[in-house]
Amino acid sequence: MIYNEPILNSTSTTITFRITKKYEDYLRKKAEQERVSVNIIANRIFGEYIEWQQFIEKFGTVALSKEAFFTLIDVIDEQKLIDVGLKIGRKMPKEFILFKWKEITQKNVIEFIKMFSDHCINGEYDHTTTTDNKSMISIKHNTGMKGSIFLKSYLESVITETLQKKPNIEITDNCIILQF
Repeated sequence: MIYNEPILNSTSTTITFRITKKYEDYLRKKAEQERVSVNIIANRIFGEYIEWQQFIEKFGTVALSKEAFFTLIDVIDEQKLIDVGLKIGRKMPKEFILFKWKEITQKNVIEFIKMFSDHCINGEYDHTTTTDNKSMISIKHNTGMKGSIFLKSYLESVITETLQKKPNIEITDNCIILQF
């Protein structure tokens, strides 16, 4: 997940602390490569920890590369893949949302889906609100049709279990569009 540079205003603050030289060198090199300030890189790191890492550590996750995960789902037949997506989407997302935000709201579910897209599939995420006040989310990924099938069942389960809404979902080989 990429965190944007904080706008310097009354909500920003200054803090001083020590880090090892090795970490400073890395931060400066990364900032130079991206042509941004060290402050932006540091805020991304803090944001990553504060918004994601501290919560996901409590859920006993296993780090697995996207390629390894989608290699696994590629050998599962479509019906079992759908069943697995539905099963995984039933419990953990709701518990995560309640743990992090303390309540189930459409806004929090949308934020969870964005975090899932950013952290779990490295997808390109877009959210808009339609004129009839429905949320429309599109996620572009590069995991193929099996990945789309899994994501469809997983996200359908997430939305159904948290918001008690049946989403409309369209998929292609590398894209999923949800409306709810």
